[in-house]
Amino acid sequence: MTLTNLPTADLPTAPADPEVDLIVAVIRQALVDLKPTAHHEHRAAAARFWRDEDGTLAWFCGLLGVDAPAVQRRIAARYPQVLVPAPQLALALEEAS
Repeated sequence: MTLTNLPTADLPTAPADPEVDLIVAVIRQALVDLKPTAHHEHRAAAARFWRDEDGTLAWFCGLLGVDAPAVQRRIAARYPQVLVPAPQLALALEEAS
């Protein structure tokens, strides 16, 4: 038995917020740049971003109302190379090129 034309509930969507969209795009790109297929300079910059070396991650997380240390823990669990100190990461990336 096939049921057709069943009414579906439209789920409410969050109001559009260009600032949030831009922040989410930056964070999403930083996540993509951690993948092994990314250019080595992009991977190094993304790792610095996720380590929050200049406070940018904490600032973005503050704007989004999320806990920056919790975000860092989740990223580090998925991409352990983020925890490698910057000089060691740079050397490792140079050797990989």
